[in-house]
Amino acid sequence: MALWPGTGGHPFLLDESRRIGFTFIEIMLVVSVMMILAIIAVQSLLRSRLTTSESTVIANMRTLANAVEMYRSVNQSYPDDWQADLYTDADPDYGPPAFNSLMSNSTLQGYTYTYTPLPGGCATACSDYTLSSVPQTLGSTGSRAFFIDRTGVIRHCTGAGPADASDEPMHLAPTVC
Repeated sequence: MALWPGTGGHPFLLDESRRIGFTFIEIMLVVSVMMILAIIAVQSLLRSRLTTSESTVIANMRTLANAVEMYRSVNQSYPDDWQADLYTDADPDYGPPAFNSLMSNSTLQGYTYTYTPLPGGCATACSDYTLSSVPQTLGSTGSRAFFIDRTGVIRHCTGAGPADASDEPMHLAPTVC
């Protein structure tokens, strides 16, 4: 007595007319769903990378502003030459080691930083400064530009920048630059 017709009684053997498999439409449906999930995951990863990069820049701007203020408290003026005043001629260094380079178009972690002593051309009595950072590749390494000066308020704007003193502080929505 055969339990499974056409199989000789074996439940896993089917005759040629009863093959088991997936149709082309079923396979394409599964591949489509997997592609949609992959696209969502990649976009989420890129967005988190951008957020992390911008958070790092904000922390760097605060750290650099603190280094410049520490220099000012000791020397009664802001540095006129970033590298010489904060690193080469300083003992100990005022700034973070990662920034021991020329701050004119110095790139670190996907952002380009620029330190400018004010008034322009000051050699020993710089009374102000600006520090700005712009994304090296807009949309990939960052979507906002940042700015800080002696007020200690970090300002930001969306776009290639640079941001300046007229842009919104961090607690407000960014303007377009």
